[in-house]
Amino acid sequence: MIAQMGNYVHEVFPRQHPYRFETRAQFLEFAKDVRSAVQEAGLPTNDLRVQGSSLRKKTAKDVDIAVIIDDRVFDGQLLKLFDGKVALDGAPVQLTLDGSVSSFLPSGRMRQPMVIGTMPKLGHLLTV
Repeated sequence: MIAQMGNYVHEVFPRQHPYRFETRAQFLEFAKDVRSAVQEAGLPTNDLRVQGSSLRKKTAKDVDIAVIIDDRVFDGQLLKLFDGKVALDGAPVQLTLDGSVSSFLPSGRMRQPMVIGTMPKLGHLLTV
């Protein structure tokens, strides 16, 4: 992992594009396409981040993108996409919100928060 972090610090960050891209211009075109796709999906585009192996490993097979949104936007998307389409143990589940996180699973089952740590913003690697 130390060597991988060295790759990020000494190669990826200075050249301003992750592995899997030959040039910064190629990455900028990719970033533009990602931003357009996120916008077309109805999500905010103000916090897009590159994460994963493409920041650390020359042998990366993909580029992971995170779309960071606040809980209200997430909950709204959840309802928009899945209300009336979810079943648990074969029974339909009506989606409801408790005001902070999605709480639609019966019997006290709740979505567990996932800590993803600090990731460089897409804008940190480039200005789109």
